Amino acid sequence: MHIDSSVERNYAGFFDEHGVTAILYRPGFYIFGSAAKPEDVGPLIADLATRFPAGIRPADEAAGVAAR
Repeated sequence: MHIDSSVERNYAGFFDEHGVTAILYRPGFYIFGSAAKPEDVGPLIADLATRFPAGIRPADEAAGVAAR
């Protein structure tokens, strides 16, 4: 996948400034949470999943993940 270099620079700056390797966000770029290490991404997604009513999955809500 190719990412526009200006977008990549914006994300890289955000990640560096906040000391994270991944962010989990919803449409509108509202940030649900972030992960400092790659192994922290799974628990972050699991936390998000617990917040959906039964029968609704995060993918149904078009949750987004950006990772470095």
